[in-house]
Amino acid sequence: MKIEINLNDVVRVRLTDYGRALHRKNYDRLMAELVALPRQSPYVPPKEDADGWSEWTLWVLCEEFGRHFVMGMNTPFEGGNIHLRRTSPMPKVISQIARRDYPEFNIKKGQSYYKWRFREAGTQMSRSYPSAEQLVPPKVVKPPPKGAPKRRKG
Repeated sequence: MKIEINLNDVVRVRLTDYGRALHRKNYDRLMAELVALPRQSPYVPPKEDADGWSEWTLWVLCEEFGRHFVMGMNTPFEGGNIHLRRTSPMPKVISQIARRDYPEFNIKKGQSYYKWRFREAGTQMSRSYPSAEQLVPPKVVKPPPKGAPKRRKG
């Protein structure tokens, strides 16, 4: 099974007291290095929901706690678990000149077109800039796993 994870993906963790202390310590260290600034921003702890989950982009989580990911040591979050939250961000739209014909999109070689991609639904193309509806990811129906009982109609 292949899993694609992007550093900009949003992940959720439940910080431990140790993790919260590390976050504060990192802030204090940064403020000590930036003594020359006239105004320093006050410390803001990570936002946590009612169940204690906080959301981070993966690269920020790694930047903040990466050097503390050590086997057998205290972990910054409960159980050392990181939950990937599958988000559907707006895709990046790219303008290109066609190097070949794309008959399924009515695009001929040499014409300019727009291209965008969804993680689960693949690449989309259009001769005109996509509308807001086109930039919303389509719902992808995944086939049942092999060996799963088939549903009966009716």
